Amino acid sequence: MSSKKITFQHLASLFKVLSCENRLLILDYLIEHGTASNKQLTLALGCSQSTISENLSKLVANNMVEVHQRGPAKFYRINTTLLQNFNLLSDMVEEAGKM
Repeated sequence: MSSKKITFQHLASLFKVLSCENRLLILDYLIEHGTASNKQLTLALGCSQSTISENLSKLVANNMVEVHQRGPAKFYRINTTLLQNFNLLSDMVEEAGKM
C-alpha cells in the first residue's frame, strides 16, 4: 500500500469525523479558547453534557483533540497534528489545481 493511499484513507476518516456540526463547534471553540472542560463546552455551545461527551470521545479517539486530567476535571485541547493534516490537505488541493 502506497503512502499516498494511506494519506487519502486518513483524510477520509478526518472528513467523516468532521461531518458532524457539533464536533465542528467543539473544534472551533477549542481553537479560539485553547482548552476547555466538558462543562465549559456544554455551557458555551448550549448542547447537553451527553452530546458534548459523545462528540469529545470521537474527537479524542481520532486524535483530533487531546485530553489532560487536572485533579478531578478533564480538559480538552486541539491536537496540533490536526492542524498539520489540514495543511497537508490544503497542499494536496493546491497541487491538484495545477494539473
